[in-house]
Amino acid sequence: ILLINNNIEQLREQFFGEELYLCIVLSYLIQEWNRFSVTLLRSYTFTSLLMEVIIRITISMLISVVIVWGVIYYYFSVRLGYTPNVEELTVFLSIYGMISILYLTLYFGNHLLFKVNKSLLKEEEEIEQELHQDFLTYTRDINPQLLFDGLESIILSIRRKSLDAVDDTIDLLSYLYRYILARRDKELISFSEEYQAVKKLVALYNLIPHRRVELNHQSEESTMVIPSSIVAIIEGLIRSAIPSGEQSIEINIIERKESIELTVKFIERLQGYKVEDNEYWMSRYKIFTDQKWIYEKEGSTVKIIIPAINCVTVPSPIITS
Repeated sequence: ILLINNNIEQLREQFFGEELYLCIVLSYLIQEWNRFSVTLLRSYTFTSLLMEVIIRITISMLISVVIVWGVIYYYFSVRLGYTPNVEELTVFLSIYGMISILYLTLYFGNHLLFKVNKSLLKEEEEIEQELHQDFLTYTRDINPQLLFDGLESIILSIRRKSLDAVDDTIDLLSYLYRYILARRDKELISFSEEYQAVKKLVALYNLIPHRRVELNHQSEESTMVIPSSIVAIIEGLIRSAIPSGEQSIEINIIERKESIELTVKFIERLQGYKVEDNEYWMSRYKIFTDQKWIYEKEGSTVKIIIPAINCVTVPSPIITS
């Protein structure tokens, strides 16, 4: 810019003159205006990227032309004493117009890169959540704690040379795993079918040393449940109790039209049963009913009221051991 009206020798003599400061002031004003326009229009929602590019470039160029024309005209007319011609104004406007375009190009490049990276991060988060959910589903289906309890019972029965107890434990384990895996793709089943699996679960834990579980059931109305939900809840309640060969775990199930009531009396561990442990099943039940779960605890008695699901479905065959 400084070579417009000067040669190299004059530039060396006047390098720190007014023209240099004029160029610095113009560059600063153009840059600040472009930064301000970018910030000002950031909150505005554009219909398309092309529309955003056109509007930003148009506004930026118009204001840049006004700023450059005003500063140059003031400098030439006031400081130098003559009016600048069209050629001089065109040179300055072209140079600083290119600076504005370069600034906006860098902005749009960074803006598009941010959108691409944000989209990739969102896809990665969705994949991560999907993998995490698949892992949780796999863990629930495998149920390693139930498997370990069953294997413990088998080992202890072998040490006592009780082969009948070993066969019973294997049969109960195989029934429960067939039941869980065969119904994992079903949405609803009858409570009577689920109760058969609950009885097998109780029988399995009664084979484990220092476990005594008593199960009672009253039915006032036939209802539907999500497969394996009642089994998982009762399993968690049994596991949260202190093992005792003298103190039994009393489980009472009352099946009503509007709810399924579980009442359990047991000696709870220090890190006992928490209703938060059933968040997965709560979220599943929300699909079918708006009623909330009720959790009550009084002394050594825990009561869980699960909202019933009343609808007509085709019942699945009950697995027999």
